[in-house]
Amino acid sequence: PGDAPADVVARVKRAAYTAFIDAHVLIHEVGPDTRPEVDYVKRHHLGPFPAGVFVAPEGQSLPVSFPEAALADDDALLALLHPLIVSPKRDVLLEKVVEPFCTLLLIHGDDEKLNVTTKARIEAAIVELTDNMDQLEKGTEVPPQLVELTVDERATEVPLLWSLGLSPTTLAEPRVAVLFGRARRMGSILRGDRVSQES
Repeated sequence: PGDAPADVVARVKRAAYTAFIDAHVLIHEVGPDTRPEVDYVKRHHLGPFPAGVFVAPEGQSLPVSFPEAALADDDALLALLHPLIVSPKRDVLLEKVVEPFCTLLLIHGDDEKLNVTTKARIEAAIVELTDNMDQLEKGTEVPPQLVELTVDERATEVPLLWSLGLSPTTLAEPRVAVLFGRARRMGSILRGDRVSQES
């Protein structure tokens, strides 16, 4: 909250609870002497206040600022916070990740040639897995799915990339995340030439 008025802080907290009611997000108010939270304030040069920061279990953090115009309007605050947990690509993932054996999220890098090569390797792996799904101990009738996040879409999917430990501005090579169940990630994120049909 910093030096923000109490009514403004209360409005932000109310909007955050509403926006994140169905998400795995805990809301923690930071006092002036609280550590290590104060370190995030310094790291991201947060201010003016109130301000926020998303912190993942793995430690990566994403600053959240509140424009003055939004602080006076509950609907504007909700519109600001909602995209942190909901986006078009995440909606696609949620639709495709529950029933299939797994879903592969291909995040395009800046190298278009490597993007094409990586997609071809993924598609070959999907064919191989699909042909052998009847041999799996706990099989499913729905084969693996491929979801792509293009270079143009990266700027609008910052929270999704952040949740995977990635930044939209440092993706020279493509990345691949394997998701299953309720969008849990299997293993580490593969990158560039490490994305082989076998891996």
